[in-house]
Amino acid sequence: MPKTDAATPAVQGPGRTSTSTALPAAPHPLQSDAPVTGSPADAGPTPSVAPSPHDNPAQGHSSTPSRTQEPAEPSSRTEPRTLSRGDTGPDVTRLQQLLYGQGFTYVTVNGTYDEATRRGVVQLQRDRGLTGDPKGVYGPASRASLEGT
Repeated sequence: MPKTDAATPAVQGPGRTSTSTALPAAPHPLQSDAPVTGSPADAGPTPSVAPSPHDNPAQGHSSTPSRTQEPAEPSSRTEPRTLSRGDTGPDVTRLQQLLYGQGFTYVTVNGTYDEATRRGVVQLQRDRGLTGDPKGVYGPASRASLEGT
């Protein structure tokens, strides 16, 4: 591309023109103004690149790194906790809602495993003949019976 500093008219729409100054072209980063002489053999040995630990020619795709098996991350769903007197939180609220929905209307849905909640769990265990959890403790056996899991 010829280098020029002359003003060149540019059309900007119907009937309008303006002038702009052309900027010199920037050289390509891999091009050099130095003359090329000799043959490729005169340039010396071509540097070799050590293979990547991810390259495996047996796989037939050495440019794509292979993925190693990483340990499984813990599941975002954790095992439900065993609930007992004094516990608080959304899992206690859920228990209270389930108990209330099953007819244990004396259970208040307040998110605290209080005496009324314990009494509801004891009655649930007695009514359904559950013996897998301690009396008044909402554990795996009581949970399976109430939640159907």
